[in-house]
Amino acid sequence: MPIDPLAGILTRLAAQLGAIDGEPRPLPGGMTNRNVCVSFAGTRAVVRLCGKRTAALGIDRVTEEIATRQSAGLGIGPAVLTRLDDVDVLVCAHLPGRPLTGEQLRDPGRLARVAGALRTFHESPPLPTVFAVVALCHRQAAAAPALAAELRDVLALASRVDATLAGHPEHVRVPCHNDLLAANILEHEGTLRLLDWEYAGMNDRFFDLANLSANNELDVADQRVLLDAYFAAAGGATPRRLAALALMLIVSDLREALWGITQGTLSELDVDYDQYASDHLERLRRRMASPDIEEWIIRAQAP
Repeated sequence: MPIDPLAGILTRLAAQLGAIDGEPRPLPGGMTNRNVCVSFAGTRAVVRLCGKRTAALGIDRVTEEIATRQSAGLGIGPAVLTRLDDVDVLVCAHLPGRPLTGEQLRDPGRLARVAGALRTFHESPPLPTVFAVVALCHRQAAAAPALAAELRDVLALASRVDATLAGHPEHVRVPCHNDLLAANILEHEGTLRLLDWEYAGMNDRFFDLANLSANNELDVADQRVLLDAYFAAAGGATPRRLAALALMLIVSDLREALWGITQGTLSELDVDYDQYASDHLERLRRRMASPDIEEWIIRAQAP
């Protein structure tokens, strides 16, 4: 039976952060890592034991720490307490509150606050690595030749979307979160904070907006609210922006489907990655069936 490394890790952390109060408590819901809530000398913390070979998912652990510290400094993320480089463990302050559901997130007021938090981070200092999502999708698909053949058309469209948006001033790479599940958005007494910055990197801001939209099933009316809030000082949800978002929704679903397939070969967590991939592939097929794709590409090229 393999030895659980947690006890040794907690002993090392206690030497840095203070004696452990009470019993460590596993946190449910992690899909990439193992997370444990621990109190060190009265300070509640989340200890993250990182998953194996997560670089294949586009994760850079140094950038994760930088992005988390950056988000905390902006008041939209948890403080970093320490990191153990040799065993890929990151320890952050435990924030009060509850993760949102997709339904809660679709409230216009919450959407506007999330848009503001994203805008704040997008305008913060650059991160040291790029999260090149389309290139990542091509690499992950290449590891499964049969799947790559099945997804040939959507991979080609993703590359076309990348080329279409490149060079437009609203699509320059900015610091992005890149994993905007509702579970990564915490609310406490009206304050929203973003958790789990492990996929952070420089990317197109519209990927964050699309990933938020796709993962939380925002409809077109919700997407208008999101874009109106995000671009409140610059014209809101213009036809060009709505078209760019619609195209990036396809890229987001492609990434999520390939993420599930890749995790199915890497992770030891008890998560149904096959079902996750299947759900996103089905949604991807529906998006690819839209008769409006060519019109979106034309509109997205407008000034």
